[in-house]
Amino acid sequence: MKAELEQIVTADEEAREKVRMAKIQAGRILKEARDESAAISAKFQEATRRLIESKVVSVVEEAKKEAGEREALAQRYAGLLKERARQKEEQIIDSFINLLTGQAPLSGD
Repeated sequence: MKAELEQIVTADEEAREKVRMAKIQAGRILKEARDESAAISAKFQEATRRLIESKVVSVVEEAKKEAGEREALAQRYAGLLKERARQKEEQIIDSFINLLTGQAPLSGD
């Protein structure tokens, strides 16, 4: 009977050790899974950040290009307005001189 009791105690101790080792291994597996999940999440967040950044850069570049085109148009229009103003100023000065001197107005007025 003593041998049987020793055998039962030994089997119980072995079983307890196996359970303890299984818990340790389960803890390691769980930690690895959490670490891997965190790494995947970090990679996803970085990829998302890069994608958003590239889209923002693209939108900003397009906006700058459009702003440059609009500025060029505005400058050309301003140049045309300045030229017209200069021409009108010349016409007004010529008309005023003609009025003062009593000469007939130049053609094109």
